[in-house]
Amino acid sequence: MYSMGLDLDHAYRFVKERRPSISPNFNFLGQLQHFQGSLRQKSTDGRLVIQPLNPPNATRYSPDLLQSNAKQ
Repeated sequence: MYSMGLDLDHAYRFVKERRPSISPNFNFLGQLQHFQGSLRQKSTDGRLVIQPLNPPNATRYSPDLLQSNAKQ
């Protein structure tokens, strides 16, 4: 989407034509919609502003987290 300047619909079709078996899940499509929105935001000088997909307080993968959950 970013490098080819495609919106979500066109990017999906582009990939689907090349790999018909794709079937992205609902959450991934939501992330792509969010990314599409961030691509459309522009700063005051006209450059694209890319926002992180995950909020700063999002839980991230951590081996320590997995080990602590396994012990419970």
